[in-house]
Amino acid sequence: MEKAVFGRIIRLDEELRKAGIEKKTVDKIMEGGDKILKTSRPADKAAWMKIAMDRMDSLLPEETRVKVREECACCTTGSRLKLMKKLSEKNKDLDSFFKAVDNSHVFGKKVEKKGNKVYVNFGGSKCVCTPKVSNEIFSTTYCQCCKGHVKKLLESALKHELKTDIVQTACSGGKTCSFVIYLD
Repeated sequence: MEKAVFGRIIRLDEELRKAGIEKKTVDKIMEGGDKILKTSRPADKAAWMKIAMDRMDSLLPEETRVKVREECACCTTGSRLKLMKKLSEKNKDLDSFFKAVDNSHVFGKKVEKKGNKVYVNFGGSKCVCTPKVSNEIFSTTYCQCCKGHVKKLLESALKHELKTDIVQTACSGGKTCSFVIYLD
């Protein structure tokens, strides 16, 4: 593949290569990505991304797909990371920390701790990252990126690794985007 020129596609290409995936497999997944420009129509960007996720699903094991897409997560540094660290410093117990995270809206609509699980709901019935081009369902491989966003910010704030799962996502047929984080 020629060099990609759109940020999300560049990031996907980089993370596939960092994961040590064979060049011919990366090239197959990334085929056509160099034609998607920053100025391309949102529908064209979304259509290419859906195809790339379908290729990942057919060419890579699930564990690799999840790792690559989690590493593609955006907004895990800068002001959001500073806010998460500040909230964790000011709120030493988990209940008050997650209440503060909820009030900050750093993850969108709702953050709710129930026992040893935390539910994060972005809110809205549309994908915040890529507009759907039709009623086609995207693979949840695409959504591992947003899961990675939640996971990385919370791991940075809480200073330990967390298991995180997708509950549902708007672009994969769900009503909204929501994730569950396991605290134990």
